Order: sequence, then structure tokens, then C-alpha cells
Amino acid sequence: ILVNLPLFKPDFAGKNEDQQWTISPRDTDYALPAFRLLLNRLRELVPNIDESRSVLAGFSNGANSIELILRAGDADLLARFSTFVLIEGGFYLADHEVYYWPGVRFPPARLAALAGKRVLLMHGDQTNPPDRIPYIAAAQRAAAALKQAGVETALMPMKEVGHDFPPAEMTRARAWVLAAPR
Repeated sequence: ILVNLPLFKPDFAGKNEDQQWTISPRDTDYALPAFRLLLNRLRELVPNIDESRSVLAGFSNGANSIELILRAGDADLLARFSTFVLIEGGFYLADHEVYYWPGVRFPPARLAALAGKRVLLMHGDQTNPPDRIPYIAAAQRAAAALKQAGVETALMPMKEVGHDFPPAEMTRARAWVLAAPR
């Protein structure tokens, strides 16, 4: 089953395009009920889903949307998936703010709620444009925080890749997802 979660934002206000279009923890109260509604409908339509084998993966803003679920520690939404894959987004789990909302602090992520889950973080290793450098550092901090919380975590830099998800990296992600939990 493949589900595409739409971009749930209460508004597109902001001083720049990052603030207007990028999902951030500011969108949690609006997005999580919408995710729950969609996933409840999926349960109704496909009642025999084996959630212990379900994976929620996202690229860029899709990964940022997944971060909202992980950050909130929402037991119901977390219970629907065993594995989470964040590609080129969703890396601010260890941080109280994100670079595109300077001065706005967010509550800490409830990483203890992820006990027994698996999380794969993938980021391109290209550092040009220079704004990728703090982004890559955020991925490293998120991986460390998840591991410290006891979550099975893998951090996979994508060699010579920027904001992209090439087929060879899809193969690496698939191999990690299909590997037995440790």
C-alpha cells in the first residue's frame, strides 16, 4: 500500500519561501489531526494491514511531515508504523528551532515514544549551497539523539548528492528497510 500524504499547513504565511512552504513544528496542531483522519480511513478501507511491517517514508517536505509525528510522540500515529525513513528532511528532532524560523523555539521531541521503532535518516553529502552544512549537522544531531533514546537508527549520507534521491540510494534505503531489526 502506498499512501501520499498531502501538504498540511494552516496557512502559507511567512517572510520567505522556506517559511511559506516548508513544513515545520509550527504546523503540528493542524497536520496531525489530518494525518490521523487519512490513516483512519486507510484502516477502514484495508482492515488487515500488518502495522508491525508498515513503513512511513518521506522526501524533503514529506520527511518534514513525518518529523511532526515523531516529534509529537503521538502513540496512535506511531503505532501504525514500525519503521520511519526520512530523506533530505525531518532532521530537526534534536533541535528546539529550525534555521528558517529564527527565534521561534519548539518543544523538545518526545523521542522516548519511539522505543522499538526503526528510523533511517538519509542526506546528500554535498555542501554547496552552503546552507546545506547546518542541515547535514542537524541530521547528525538527530541520529545521535535517536540512538541515545534507544531507537534503532541509521544515518546514511548519500555520496555526491544534493537535495535528491537517486535510484542507487533508493536501493540502499530498501535494503535497510528490509533487513531484520537488530
